[in-house]
Amino acid sequence: MRQSKRYGLLIAILLAGLACGRATPAVLPPSPLPPTQVAATDVPLPTDTPIPTVESVADFTATPTQILTPTQITAPIVPPPIINGPCANPLYPLTPGNEWVYQVSPEGGSSDFAIQVVEIQDGTAMLTALDMSTGVTTQMSAECQDGAIINFPLLMMGLVTGNAEGIWQLEHVSGVFAPAYQTFADQNWDLTWEGVYLASGNLSATEDGETVSGTLENSPITMTWKTAGGGEALFDAVTVPAGEFPKAIKISRDLTLDFTLSITSEGQTNTVSAVLVLKNTLWFEPNLGLVKQQVERATLRISGIPYPLTIDSTLELVEFHPGG
Repeated sequence: MRQSKRYGLLIAILLAGLACGRATPAVLPPSPLPPTQVAATDVPLPTDTPIPTVESVADFTATPTQILTPTQITAPIVPPPIINGPCANPLYPLTPGNEWVYQVSPEGGSSDFAIQVVEIQDGTAMLTALDMSTGVTTQMSAECQDGAIINFPLLMMGLVTGNAEGIWQLEHVSGVFAPAYQTFADQNWDLTWEGVYLASGNLSATEDGETVSGTLENSPITMTWKTAGGGEALFDAVTVPAGEFPKAIKISRDLTLDFTLSITSEGQTNTVSAVLVLKNTLWFEPNLGLVKQQVERATLRISGIPYPLTIDSTLELVEFHPGG
């Protein structure tokens, strides 16, 4: 059985953000007695007292004045979000009107889809996902809180494999999908974080007359994220159809999904427990969003037995249209 290729169809699950002091002059107290009027002729000038002369200005020694310079301010390695609000995230900037067009290139073909932020209401961003090959539009939502993305939708399987169907919901359990800007800045962008979710829905795909389906019933998903390092180690140059991004933020993500897998072949269906373990690398342009994502390694464990998957799938930004 062609385990790697067949199970690779399930990878779509992954896709479905300074004061100056002022000195007071001293005031001399008034003299208690008025000065006495003395005529110049009444007091003779002493002849035994030499009168000092000044031959040049060099005779005066000036006391240097301390010059205060303003405190040096170091620019942040990543600029803060250009907007305010609960969804002002540097990785997933959910500004109303923002639109991203992506190309997914799985083995054997490619497809384009667009994601647009429609509006934000009470910390919830309403999104639409358009499959440009079929014209099908899907309504989705993302949860935000104080600049952090708490929950972000994972997209349809067909956006990755091109021949699978299905969409499902995520329920937030703990952690975040993308931390707020200040959380990153406080750690100099050297950060590891985790998000835990429950997924529900159905997945299916057919190839060579055989059907592979997955049932998600509060199936636990754990995502562990890590930046490439702090300071300049954070950045990596990447080129995609949308252009060159010489200082993209590089982040790795490990995803683990527990679910039930059903395989139907020659009229017989077998149901087994399965665990999908996937390692992705993602690149983000600060305050623009995700520009590239690729699968580095994938493993499917069925009844405890690991099956390495050969997955050649890349997501790249084709166009970005900022909102206003």
